[in-house]
Amino acid sequence: IAGNSVFSTAAILKPLQIARQGVFSREVLQRDVLTLADRYSERGYLFADIAPVINTDRENHIVDVGLDISEGKQVFLERIEVSGNTKTRDKVVRREIPLNEGDLYNSRLLARGRQNLSNLGYFEDVKIETRRGTLEDRVDIDVMVKEKPTGSFSIGGGFSSIDGLMGSGSITQNNFMGLGQRISLSGQLGARATRFALNFFDPHILDTETSLDTSLFNQR
Repeated sequence: IAGNSVFSTAAILKPLQIARQGVFSREVLQRDVLTLADRYSERGYLFADIAPVINTDRENHIVDVGLDISEGKQVFLERIEVSGNTKTRDKVVRREIPLNEGDLYNSRLLARGRQNLSNLGYFEDVKIETRRGTLEDRVDIDVMVKEKPTGSFSIGGGFSSIDGLMGSGSITQNNFMGLGQRISLSGQLGARATRFALNFFDPHILDTETSLDTSLFNQR
């Protein structure tokens, strides 16, 4: 191992699978290179270059493998651009990414942000791409989303020995006004009973980490 200063040689060798194979495999070596590149990008070294150096002793069927590492500089986020959100507000997208403009680049946190956005259920597709910023140690992040319907409606009817003939319906919007809030209204009308319920849920009330869940109901 040559050129490493961020990680010790022991720390670099530890996750490598090629060292445990016994039999040389270029495919395994390539996966190891990608693994190391990910570790560097988690520390902000997005442009670290890891070049395998292979020396083959054909007579003795032995391969020596070296890694020539050029770590480069740590990079910081200059801008986070959000696109494709025709309904969802920018702040709803941004708050799911655990990085802010000016922070040190971290590929692990960026991957978590992508997963957070997918878990919302507001988007059909989520892509995050990185491009160079205005300076050598700056990068921009492009967050591209594709909206999908977030509302649902249901209606039904039936007969109960307790309530008699009854009808029911509900309507739910999981991304109310693009603010990431959920609101739902449900009702049941019967010959002997009437029930209504209104629920409102905000996972980030006033843009904080505190959530609000409240319900109003009427039953007769």
